[in-house]
Amino acid sequence: MLRCKFLTLRKSDEMSIQAWVAEVRRITFQLQEVSIDVSDEDIILALTLSLPPSYELFIISLDTTPPDQFTLDYVIARLTNEEARQQHGRDTAAVTHQTCLVLWTWRKLADETNAKNTPKIC
Repeated sequence: MLRCKFLTLRKSDEMSIQAWVAEVRRITFQLQEVSIDVSDEDIILALTLSLPPSYELFIISLDTTPPDQFTLDYVIARLTNEEARQQHGRDTAAVTHQTCLVLWTWRKLADETNAKNTPKIC
């Protein structure tokens, strides 16, 4: 039952990578407590197979990692960095959208003000 839960874990979109790693490690610890071996490869699979679609390119990039560097700590560090990169991208997109909205509003007000102050020729 616990092994099945480990193999079917899913990361929710709201869950941070740090919380996700903690959840996988918690289940891993429970499995080890009942003498079920869980390898680092199993943990890496649990961490990466259930990531949301926004991590697809990240998963592909892991395939280029030399085998001697492909460790659990390496994958966790890369996951943390990828989450930060994605968060920065969302923050940048939100700021860009807000900036565009402010500029559009400012230009619209400026055009309306100029239209009122411009003498009509006709």
